[in-house]
Amino acid sequence: MIYQGADYGTWNTATHKFTICDLENDGHPAYIYFKKLNGTESSHVFDADSYGGGCSGGTLGAASSSNPWNTVWVCEQIDFVTDPCGVDGVTYE
Repeated sequence: MIYQGADYGTWNTATHKFTICDLENDGHPAYIYFKKLNGTESSHVFDADSYGGGCSGGTLGAASSSNPWNTVWVCEQIDFVTDPCGVDGVTYE
């Protein structure tokens, strides 16, 4: 699990399945952020119900073996400031 406060996400590198859970009723929607190895592509996926309720999930599109999805963070969207992302984001080599 990857945390940002009480919000968290999971990522399965083999199946590319993920979950994002916004458990804070603070008005800041949580999202899971993915980046590819060479940095040319990224993806933000928000918790669909956000604002302090259950979880959302899905499957991220496959990537090539030479340019895999290799970095994952859980973040919160906060207007007019840089979005805080968990310091325990995970990078896969």
